[in-house]
Order: sequence, then structure tokens, then C-alpha cells
Amino acid sequence: MTKKASVTIKDVAKHAGVKPSAALLVINEAKNVPPRTREKILRVAAKIGYETDVVMRSLKSRASPSVALSFPEHPKFFTTTYFMMLIKGIQNACKKYDRSLTLISLDQTKGESYYQVSKKWLVNLMVIINVDYTRDISKDIQDLKNGNINFSIITKYPGKEKVNTVCVDNYEGVKLALEQFVSLGHRRIGFVSGNANSADGPERL
Repeated sequence: MTKKASVTIKDVAKHAGVKPSAALLVINEAKNVPPRTREKILRVAAKIGYETDVVMRSLKSRASPSVALSFPEHPKFFTTTYFMMLIKGIQNACKKYDRSLTLISLDQTKGESYYQVSKKWLVNLMVIINVDYTRDISKDIQDLKNGNINFSIITKYPGKEKVNTVCVDNYEGVKLALEQFVSLGHRRIGFVSGNANSADGPERL
């Protein structure tokens, strides 16, 4: 077991906001520690330099119970009801399966990729909300696959690669809406389009 002499288990506990006994349980690989607490302590230990064998082994094995919700930086992301509903739904699912949720924004101006942030934040489960449909993320997707990162994409993915996606059936949705309007006697029906560059916009029209 190796660690920096200036960093103690009490330092780990203080930075993680837990009792020293809890931090010691994690360092000693005890099984009766909640996954989210264990992950937090391991991350803090690695960050401040308490690099025991178990810390490094856990981080290198990527055995993290955290789910990363990754999205490109967008000025309206946190003010859009749709995205807030998505986050709430994903958060509820994480709680159900005892996993923590980490929100990660992608700074595209610096050329960040989804694969890069997965390595930076040590996650192997990622949910991608692709709000910028004009950006080609095919290389990102291939890197995630090659890196054995489990991921799913919210909304449609226009690339050729086969990926797991969660999206809306726009054709069926518009069809049902029109049928409902017609059944109510409406004949002059307008359509308010969203982002013309999105993967969904053209299908809804």
C-alpha cells in the first residue's frame, strides 16, 4: 500500500464529508458501504493523493456506479422544459438502481469529445443528449465503442453506426395529432416548427 505521507485517512474523510471509519471501510474494501458513498470516497482519495492499491485498482477498472449525462454546452439547455424533464427521468432511474448521476457539459469550442470526458470522469455508463445536430459526432461514437464505454443517445442519431437510441416516433406522433384534430372537426391546422437543423424537425413537418 502506497500513499503520500502528507495525506491521511482523516484527510480523505474530511474532504469526502464522511467519518474516518467510513473512509477506512472503503480503503479496506469492506462490502457494507453504499455504492455512491464508496465512489465518492475513492474519487476524493485519488484527487488529494491518497493512492492506495484499492483506490487505483477501482479507478483503473472503471468499476464506478456513476452514470454520466453528457451534453454540449447550450445557452438554453437548463431553461428548456424538455431537457429538464429528461434529466428528471434519468435521475429517477439512477435512484431506482442505486447509481449516482453526473452532469457533464461538453465544451465544443475546445474540441472536447464524449470519449475524452468519459476518461476524464472515469465513467463507463454514459447517456448523451445530442442537442447540436449540425456537428458530426461519428468519431466520438466510434471512440466510445472502441473504448468499451456503454452509452445511449437521447434523440435520433443521424450517423451510419448502429447505436442505442431513445427517441420519439415523429411520424406516428404527427399522425395521431392530426387524427385527433380532424375528429374534433378542425380543418385549418397550423404547424409550428422547431429547429430546422434538428433530426426531428423535418420528420414532424
